[in-house]
Amino acid sequence: MFDYFDALTASELLADMGDITLRALFSIVFLFFLTKMMGNKQISQLNLFDYAVGISIGSIAADMAINQDIPHHFYFIAMFIYAIISIITSVLSRKSMTARRFFSGTPIVLIEDGQILKDNLSKASFDINELLAECRYSGYFDISEIQFAMEETDGRISIIPKANARAATTEDLNIKNPKQVLPAADVVIDGKIVKNNLKSVNIEIDFFMKKLAEHNINVKDLLLATLNKEGTLHVFFNNAPASKYDKFM
Repeated sequence: MFDYFDALTASELLADMGDITLRALFSIVFLFFLTKMMGNKQISQLNLFDYAVGISIGSIAADMAINQDIPHHFYFIAMFIYAIISIITSVLSRKSMTARRFFSGTPIVLIEDGQILKDNLSKASFDINELLAECRYSGYFDISEIQFAMEETDGRISIIPKANARAATTEDLNIKNPKQVLPAADVVIDGKIVKNNLKSVNIEIDFFMKKLAEHNINVKDLLLATLNKEGTLHVFFNNAPASKYDKFM
């Protein structure tokens, strides 16, 4: 490494740094483009094939940033081919059950009627401690309370509790369930009214502006304003302490 720097002139060093910078920028921009093209699934519900493709494309993009011996377009072509393959397999998976099972796999039942299925546990490459931890993450500390637990194709664990361990619902308690509304909405952000959020709480913008004027509040002075379902407005000013206005609406 030190021999490399000793043999370089200042101009050559700057040229190499510039080339690496451009390669890094090109690779991240192209990688972003490919990810957008392949869809949000690449960052959320990864199956085994998506995972392999994502790692491969990332490795190619990283190598492109520092390897000056291979032309740029070779890397672009390789990443594009991986992306096209991912898109094709995604289309095939949507249209064919066989292809879906091949590329994505199938869910594996790990617990049935409170009993751990040891063979399926091995098939899913889970050990008992990992399974217990996943159950605890979902709020179940007693395996006997679980009717079914299965590993989904993206590696997450789905759990169905037994009837006597299921949390009571409003229907179970014979309670009328009122229409659900947002508990609070951010109606002003960075001095600008968020019209969609106002609409979600059924308030007209003209009426809201009138109420602000009645309280001598200038929208441009607000960093954030939040209105809850009780009609209370919490405002956070740019250059003043926060304030609360009960019965604002």
